[in-house]
Amino acid sequence: MPGSPPAERNTEPAPGLRLLSAPDDLPRTLQALPSAAARLCLDVERTIKGVCDGENGEGVRNCHCVVALSGGADSTALLLILHYLRQRLGLSLSALHVDHGLRPESAAEARAAVTFCHALGIPLAVHTLAVDELAAVWRVGTEEAGRKARYDLLAAALPSPAADWICTGHHLGDLAEDVLMRLVRGCGWPALGGMSLCDPARRILRPLLLTEKDRLEAFLATLGVSWTEDPSNASDTYLRNRMRHGVIPLLTAENPGFLDQVRDLWQLAHIDADFWETRTAATLNAAPAPPSHVEGEASAPHDTAHGAESIRLPKTTLTGLHQAERLRLFKEVLRRMGEGQARAETLLALDAAWVAGRGGTRFMFAGCKTATVRRGDIIFSGGPPAEDTP
Repeated sequence: MPGSPPAERNTEPAPGLRLLSAPDDLPRTLQALPSAAARLCLDVERTIKGVCDGENGEGVRNCHCVVALSGGADSTALLLILHYLRQRLGLSLSALHVDHGLRPESAAEARAAVTFCHALGIPLAVHTLAVDELAAVWRVGTEEAGRKARYDLLAAALPSPAADWICTGHHLGDLAEDVLMRLVRGCGWPALGGMSLCDPARRILRPLLLTEKDRLEAFLATLGVSWTEDPSNASDTYLRNRMRHGVIPLLTAENPGFLDQVRDLWQLAHIDADFWETRTAATLNAAPAPPSHVEGEASAPHDTAHGAESIRLPKTTLTGLHQAERLRLFKEVLRRMGEGQARAETLLALDAAWVAGRGGTRFMFAGCKTATVRRGDIIFSGGPPAEDTP
């Protein structure tokens, strides 16, 4: 993903525009922080250690973290918290800011990010993108194009992709929005619990995921740090914002502890997901090899011929399993085959077809994936081969 230094657009901040900035007397160490600010940092440290490879936090200790810094409250608080924890966790830090080129003030925001990181002694890379053009090329909306471009740049910035981490500022409010959007889209359990805090496969870490936004803003206010407010966050064009502005306030009015319930739901889902990942992996690994060849089917459990992968769940593996375990196996196979959330309705229909022995029945899943019931087995196939790209 190409990037460049902040573009010179001859633009000045609009009157009244608040930019990312820190006072000259910003505390330099964890020990110098006010007690409430220090407690927040230590709470985040405990969260990281509790999720990433156990209580000792082996998964993050002595690693490099690339922080996605937008200049908003969440990412600014994240960068500062990791800055104060870097000695305790043996972290090295850098940051990455993306100027999407969608607003006239974005160049000023990029310059403010440079000044802020320089004051902290944290290396910062700034990339300027034409998100509108990317959206047209990729045939997606500007929000999705910006998200994909950011993650591509962050992944490319990892010094060691197998050991280091991309860190994002998602917090408890973002988790609540994600849970509700998954519910609306028909997501099943335990994925309904929301995004992961630690995603080793994609090297993404969300240290603030169980932390309330109010605590983050109070942390910054205590330190005298200002941040940027993205005006697009006020628009109800996007589903996430509609959840934030309309649905969550109603749920919180009914139950002031709604966000606490979301946190508890996430923790239960995390426990269940860990159990089922272990259980389904063991079942799949123990599945017998398929016949050497059956006309019209893949001749191996994982066939990448012609660019499309096929995975077979044999009848001998499925027979005798509880419905809950069959459904988890379906989801795990689909997850291994690529992106795209599997709808609960389609998973249930697939299971019903297998139980009824309706051979030849075919089901479509997100990401151009299919599942076909055949001779008591279920054959999962990927989409057509991707075109070669330069």
